[in-house]
Amino acid sequence: MLEVMELSKKYGKNLAADKVGFTVPDGKTGILLGPNGAGKSTVIKSIAGLLNYKGTVRIQGMDSRTQEAKRQFAYVPELPYMYEALTVREHLEFITRAYGVEVSREELLELLEIFELKDKQEKLGGELSKGMMQKVSICCALAIRPRVILLDEPMVGLDPGAIKELKAQLLKRRADGCTILISTHMLEMVKELWDVTFVMDKGHILGTYAKEALANGITSAGYEEKQTKLDALCDELQAAVDAMVRKPAYRTIEKNVDPAGMKTALKLLADDGVTEITDATIGDTVLVSIEAPEGYEFAADDVKVMDGTAPVEFAPVDAAQAKSITSAAVKARIAAQAADADKLTSQLYSFTMPRGSQDTPITVLVTFTEIPAVLDPSVLSVAVSPKTASLKFGETKQFTATVSVKDGAPETVRWTVTGNKDKTTQIDANGLLTVGAKETSAKLTVKATSTENVSKFDTAEVTVTPYVPDPDEPNPPEEPDEPENPDEPNKPTPPTPPVDPAPSRPSTSGGSSFASRIDENWIFVRPQGMGTVTPGDCTAYDGDDKTFTFTPDSGHKVGKVLLDGEEVATDGKSYTLRNITNPHTLTVIFVQHTAAENETSKPADSIKPDATPNAPTGVETPSLALLMGIVLMGGYFLARRARSVRKH
Repeated sequence: MLEVMELSKKYGKNLAADKVGFTVPDGKTGILLGPNGAGKSTVIKSIAGLLNYKGTVRIQGMDSRTQEAKRQFAYVPELPYMYEALTVREHLEFITRAYGVEVSREELLELLEIFELKDKQEKLGGELSKGMMQKVSICCALAIRPRVILLDEPMVGLDPGAIKELKAQLLKRRADGCTILISTHMLEMVKELWDVTFVMDKGHILGTYAKEALANGITSAGYEEKQTKLDALCDELQAAVDAMVRKPAYRTIEKNVDPAGMKTALKLLADDGVTEITDATIGDTVLVSIEAPEGYEFAADDVKVMDGTAPVEFAPVDAAQAKSITSAAVKARIAAQAADADKLTSQLYSFTMPRGSQDTPITVLVTFTEIPAVLDPSVLSVAVSPKTASLKFGETKQFTATVSVKDGAPETVRWTVTGNKDKTTQIDANGLLTVGAKETSAKLTVKATSTENVSKFDTAEVTVTPYVPDPDEPNPPEEPDEPENPDEPNKPTPPTPPVDPAPSRPSTSGGSSFASRIDENWIFVRPQGMGTVTPGDCTAYDGDDKTFTFTPDSGHKVGKVLLDGEEVATDGKSYTLRNITNPHTLTVIFVQHTAAENETSKPADSIKPDATPNAPTGVETPSLALLMGIVLMGGYFLARRARSVRKH
């Protein structure tokens, strides 16, 4: 027997099941009948223990959450899941052993033969079609001889022969006293199975219809006439359910994926982020989850949500996930250093279901493009000349870069300069470096990068004679000094390059953008343990500094901080990544306080100071060698004193 009392389940603000209650006696089949989104699957999953819920569920008189109750029922999900490394036969053996049920090999082979899986018993789970996986899932449920069977849309994906065999097996189990609950939106599919039907919509049971009571209400009729009238009543009941699908507040959603055959890469979800949907209430949030197939990617412009011919506004759920639309060139640059580079081809968007005609579905369109083959780094070379240079503030220097690809054409070069405290110090697209008139840096790094599907770079070091302002001169001269060599012929003064206050970011629509003068680097943040790091995944331009703040949960502290796998020293509260020129991965490991640690104590700095903090000004702190000498001398005199006492 299956008893459900006051079952309620919420997904955020959406009440998917509201105080649902019903009973299915032993030896009877109950049907949860209703349109998509009515709450049928939520009720079935709650009974199976896959969702947290409020209310009471009893299986054979026992609380469904107990271990003993769970041994009494089997569950067949709408979307079957198989272990990729187990064969069909091993799935059945694993399930029966897990439930502690002794089933002979002959019984298992009989089940496989009934569902035409005997010749597939050595196939791996990852090699099965959806229909075959559904058959295996049904066989696993029947093999453990349950007292209650829960089936969520079990006919979907099955061929007519398998549907016929499933119905025969369910009728046989019902005759043996088994309780069966089936969710469906097609009563016609289970017309010969049902004993009681519960009509659901918007999370409520709208009505309960028992076949026996309906049949008894048809009087003055023979068996055949009574059956005909009963079928007519079923048809009327199905028509009422079909009418619910066309609720005025609902609109349907369709997928359109290019190339065709990749629809599984696009999922339409309710705002819980789990439940797949095909329609939604006007005003509800719809999530669009995209996981590009291996070898493919997509850009922001490749995703569209359309209401007929009118676009629907949508946006990424989290801006930090924008790396999913990164071009192949940028992806190749960071793939070697980012452990989760495969996530660059995934994204989660959201939109609000708009008002409009029910006859016009909302269409979500995604176009995937094949990622071009990545160039082998070994065939690419970059060389900068000269490798070193000495300049004064305000001077210029021409650098050149030789880029070659074996058996291919040279690639375009991007020039960048780092270490420039004066942001007017720049290098143009042709490699001409202009040191700012007030540059105070002592050393600059010039970098030439060749990037298409993979990048290589070379650098040159530039020593700068820094500009030192005269404290007595309120307005220091803006013009650079004259050349030190008087014999050098006069050269025209190069024009000062315009300062770009907001350099453009690299293109994310595919290929490389060489118009930008500064690279944008991804910083991947990986907190481990109980705590958070602010900000999370982010980007930074070449030469930028980025500070990350650590917030441990109560009773925890920062244990280690790793930058690209190597431990770095921090104060336990934050870490600043300086002069960024490449992608990085920052891992912060949070650990529990030990019992010996005072809860009110603050984390000690991991970097030891060079001098005693309280030492008086002008007094040098004793060196470590001096302290060691004092300790050794003290030990020597104590040892002599001890020998003298023993003699006397």
